[in-house]
Amino acid sequence: MSFEIRHKHNTARNTSLFTAGDDRINFCEAECFAEIFCAYAIIFANSMAVFKTISRQALAATILLFAVFTSSRAQAPAAYSSADIYLQLKKLNVLGSVLYIAAHPDDENTRLLAYFSKEKLYRTGYLSLTRGDGGQNLIGDEQGIDLGLIRTQELLSARRIDGAEQFFSRAYDFGFCKTADEALKTWDHDKILSDVVWVIRKFQPDVIITRFPGDERAGHGHHAASAILAKEAFAAAADPTRFPEQLKNGVQTWQAKRILWNAFNFGNNNTTTPDQFAAMIRNDFAKWSKVIKEAGLRAE
Repeated sequence: MSFEIRHKHNTARNTSLFTAGDDRINFCEAECFAEIFCAYAIIFANSMAVFKTISRQALAATILLFAVFTSSRAQAPAAYSSADIYLQLKKLNVLGSVLYIAAHPDDENTRLLAYFSKEKLYRTGYLSLTRGDGGQNLIGDEQGIDLGLIRTQELLSARRIDGAEQFFSRAYDFGFCKTADEALKTWDHDKILSDVVWVIRKFQPDVIITRFPGDERAGHGHHAASAILAKEAFAAAADPTRFPEQLKNGVQTWQAKRILWNAFNFGNNNTTTPDQFAAMIRNDFAKWSKVIKEAGLRAE
């Protein structure tokens, strides 16, 4: 019995075609796990004596039902309440956008993201440079990549609550480091900078906010590096000579109107100052002034 899996591309959907002798199973957008299960189930059943007493058509139908059930559960569409739909409709009248940038899952100010997204109705995003692979885990055995997968899902779940969009770069969380230079060298500065520029060009934020300052007050080399890369990307995203290959892939240069730092005061580290709002705000950015003060941001 011959067996093969072929994939055909369709502009409307991806269709998987299973061929087992003369029997064919066609279904759309199946999960990889379901496809693999189907393949091995047919091969295994063919080698069993019991397969002689079961028609191929019956077996194919059974496997198809399993695959459809599995893929439908994995790809269940998002369910929106009437309140969710009403909020989305209200956002159609608001054009402001904010991109928040930090180093790890849990670095972000979720209250601020929710405030921008659900109170001010701005299109809001969070770029976490890493997936938190090097973090601590006190409630399980997962470390490294496995922990990064868990923390990735935690961020995606948080965004479903606060309404922001989630982005990542290719930076790997290799654990604590003391300086931004160490982080940027380990990550490959230009590679991660290109990722940040790509997100800015794709998301097109009016305002970029960093969680940390780019110095020792950040308390972690990754933290400081995230601010440094954000400031560099703020300018590089608007420069057509920086990472020009991106411009061939559906994005265009983008100049955000302002970059800010979300000053903080917790533990023994107080980065707020009485004159933090003294910086002049350009006329085209005047509509953000009240938001900046309410949110506890600091002009860079």
